[in-house]
Amino acid sequence: MLTGDEQLKKIFLVSSVMLMLSLLTGCVGNKYGSAYIVSNPPGAEVRNMDDGTILGVTPLKQVWQDEGKRKFVNIQLDKTGYKDKATSFWLTLKHRTRKSAINDPQFVEIILDEKNSNSKSTNEESTNALQ
Repeated sequence: MLTGDEQLKKIFLVSSVMLMLSLLTGCVGNKYGSAYIVSNPPGAEVRNMDDGTILGVTPLKQVWQDEGKRKFVNIQLDKTGYKDKATSFWLTLKHRTRKSAINDPQFVEIILDEKNSNSKSTNEESTNALQ
């Protein structure tokens, strides 16, 4: 049987180890990052290309959670009358809380091209080439 001093030492040792483990896992654990995604024109549907989920409509503030310091994000924007546009960006995961990430998003702007803009110039070029 342990004496009173030995029991206290054992309790202190176990508590110290548990505290160190919780601090280490907090440093290595998941972090948050967010992006404020805007499109020109606004109102484009944003799709996560990694899993196909629809994230929302621009302007959109989106939060991601991961274990690393950065995350490579692949998205696609769709809007009627405009060409679908896929884009990627590196998101910095520097926040310990979701709320902190929401309050400090990265700015991502995507300019959409009208569907008819290139077809007109291509038709004009074809017509000019025939003359």
